[in-house]
Amino acid sequence: MKDILVWAVLAMSSLVFVAGCERSGSRGNGTGGYLEFEDAEGKKYLLAAEPFYVAIANSEFEKAFDMLSEWAVKDVHPVQLMPEESDENAARIENLSREQFVAAMKSIQSRAGQFRNIEEMYIESTDSGILSGVAKEDIDNLDIMFAIGAMSKSVPADIRRAAIRGTIQCKFREEDVKQLMADAEVTSEDALYEYG
Repeated sequence: MKDILVWAVLAMSSLVFVAGCERSGSRGNGTGGYLEFEDAEGKKYLLAAEPFYVAIANSEFEKAFDMLSEWAVKDVHPVQLMPEESDENAARIENLSREQFVAAMKSIQSRAGQFRNIEEMYIESTDSGILSGVAKEDIDNLDIMFAIGAMSKSVPADIRRAAIRGTIQCKFREEDVKQLMADAEVTSEDALYEYG
């Protein structure tokens, strides 16, 4: 199963870079039971980013695009949208259009399955050094990669407030179910008997 994650870097409005969904678990139900925070500051950032995640989970891609800040659509690397198909050396997208964003989300959904609901959302980092992309120690490079990924260097460091990670559940596609059953050597009759 693919693990495709949704990353968000938050200023006063969301700078969000989406790369897909995950199929396991059942905690999220689209009503807020998926937020994980340790303090009021974390809660504030998660609540600010939540409408974007809800729009993606509901396949309202145009609505999600409209929530992106001006910084989120400038100088976008294709790997931020299509990590499985993008070349690290590909040319950056100067101004991401609504059509490009929607097409990327639909492509992810066609490969991963219909988006269902938010599994989880949590703060990856609020460390200003990590969010600015400045490593103090070697280990910071990994934290930077998870927090800001391929974010453009043109995004001012002083507006980066939090890196948010989240997971969106997807409905299995029929071909995925068949492959899982074949891998587990389970017949349709066995599955119906076992799971009704």
